Amino acid sequence: MKYKELYDFLNIYKNISSHEFHMLPLCAAENISSDFVKLPHSSFLQEKYILGGIMEYLQNDNFHGSQNLFDIYTTFQKQCNKMFNCVYSDARTLSGLNAITTVLMALFEIGDTLLITSPEYGGHSSMQLICDRLGLKTIFLPYDYDKKDFDYDQINLILNNEKIKGILVALSDMIEHPHLEKIKLNDSILIYDATQILGLIATKYIENPFEWFSDRDNVILMGATHKTIPGPTCGLIMTQNISLAKKLDLKVNPDYLRNVQLNNIVSLLFALYELEYYGQDYFGVMKKLINETALQLNDKIEIIKTRDNDFSKTHQLWLSVDKNRLSNLEKNSSLLDVSLNVRNRRIYNTQGVRLGFQQIARFNWNIKAASLVAEILLSLTHSKCNYNKTQKMIKELPPKKLHFIFEETITDEVYKILHNCNLH
Repeated sequence: MKYKELYDFLNIYKNISSHEFHMLPLCAAENISSDFVKLPHSSFLQEKYILGGIMEYLQNDNFHGSQNLFDIYTTFQKQCNKMFNCVYSDARTLSGLNAITTVLMALFEIGDTLLITSPEYGGHSSMQLICDRLGLKTIFLPYDYDKKDFDYDQINLILNNEKIKGILVALSDMIEHPHLEKIKLNDSILIYDATQILGLIATKYIENPFEWFSDRDNVILMGATHKTIPGPTCGLIMTQNISLAKKLDLKVNPDYLRNVQLNNIVSLLFALYELEYYGQDYFGVMKKLINETALQLNDKIEIIKTRDNDFSKTHQLWLSVDKNRLSNLEKNSSLLDVSLNVRNRRIYNTQGVRLGFQQIARFNWNIKAASLVAEILLSLTHSKCNYNKTQKMIKELPPKKLHFIFEETITDEVYKILHNCNLH
């Protein structure tokens, strides 16, 4: 058959697409970008090349015409300043982990000691591996499980008594902000990887960590951009400290990255435009879905709550589930295409489930749908799960139609401009 390899791949894609169509998406790590946000990916920007930092155009060694491309950096920084209140915003890195690695290489030397988050209370499991590979020494940030937050007295004691160059807070499991303002930084650099909640911060739905510090403090807010920001996969690095920004700027490019993906940066810019207009309504729906699901589950499954006894202040809902029911849930969710994360961590009282509501909120589902989600989850915990009944409930969920997006006329107009349709 001609083009056999192509059709072999298309068969694989059909299977993936079918699974996606039927799946109930409750994974906290994924979201859906709109057609508007995807427009830059097919534009000619994909092939363009620019060297140097984003604070000042680098004339030497750059290509003819690249100064026009620098305007993209300026526009992006204006939008981030508007939404995050930062003076420096850098989306040149390719993913959240790529951003972390780049920041660590730019700001620290081999042998430096960092305080980092442990996976046991929700820390990203790659952080210690990356630090070890870069020759950085690490100490896990002390944590108070009773208070559901870091032990700031112990942290400040360590900072006073030991030579700590940096603090890396990277939490994959989050139902609320930690009280990082209680850390007495001195000269240490605080890196807050807020991947999970960047969209919530951008829309003022939750507190902006920059409000806790002055522009003289060595603070970086950063993360990946495809969780509560329904954007492309890339890294976003921000700070209010100009001196810190200068240390990062030329290290990112040309030192550690070369071919910056400008189409990806513009795609993220479009995602931020979309969030600016529709984010408050979007996250309002998300909160209603979390609360209704939690209320339906509350007397049947233990829910891990926030410090002030709320179900969640982010897009995540945590369930503590006993070993047998968790085993049933894991098996049955796989068989019935329900996407979620099983967790074996102390913050879940040994084991449990992390649910994410950021994706189904994009569909503008109602309270009735949330009640059905709770019923489905309960059904999955039974050893003798009624598959036909549960599958029927999943099919009764509302359509997966994207809401909180620009209207089609705007998307069409932008498409024509990005694809030079007005030039032909």
